[in-house]
This record gives sequence, structure tokens and C-alpha cells, in this order.
Amino acid sequence: MGPTTFAVDPAQNALEKFQGDTLKKLSNKDDNRLLKEDLNFVSEDLETKVFPKTLKFIFQTSSFLIMIIFVYAGIRLVLSQGEEEELKTAKNMLLYSVIGAVIIMASFALVTGLVGYLSSLNQ
Repeated sequence: MGPTTFAVDPAQNALEKFQGDTLKKLSNKDDNRLLKEDLNFVSEDLETKVFPKTLKFIFQTSSFLIMIIFVYAGIRLVLSQGEEEELKTAKNMLLYSVIGAVIIMASFALVTGLVGYLSSLNQ
């Protein structure tokens, strides 16, 4: 099994510097499970690298699902053959998938803008 990697927040780094080297303290103790496992700590900024990548994945996945629902609703609309109830269901699915896509795009723009604004305040 490969090494386990954790992202470390700058605030956590500052706390560890204040308290001393945690891994050295663990090596002095009898219980050094963390040292036996192959752990790598990655110093990545949680706000500017890890969080945006996670949000991007969530937005891409939800957009892909909306696209699948839109295509499925279009197929149902074509195959309804004039049946009123099936036609109404397919139209509602199309409408709701478009509304969902608009909500996803608006939330993506809002979150991206907010993260960009907050990260510019840090600099």
C-alpha cells in the first residue's frame, strides 16, 4: 500500500511550530504508529488549492448529471408520441434540468467570485 498524503493548512503549520515538532514528540514516545506508517504531509494551502479543486469536482459532477437528465428528458419527449401525460412529464423534466443548470452555474460563479475576493484580501 502506498503512502498516505494529507494536505496541511497554514494555520496548522503555525500551530505545530508553536507547539514544537509533533512527529519528534511522537518518536520519543512508545506509541509511534504514525511514524511506522508511510505518511507524507503536503504543504498545500487549503483555501487556494484543495477547496477549489473539491468544489470544481462537485460542480463538474453535478453538471454532468444535469446533462444526462436533459438528454433523458429529450428522449422521453420524442418517444412520448403525443401522449399527454408522458409529454407533460418530459417537459417538466426539461424545465427542471434547465433550472438546475442555471442554479449550478450561478452558484459556481458566486463561489468562485467569493473565493477570489477573499483570497485577494489575504495578499
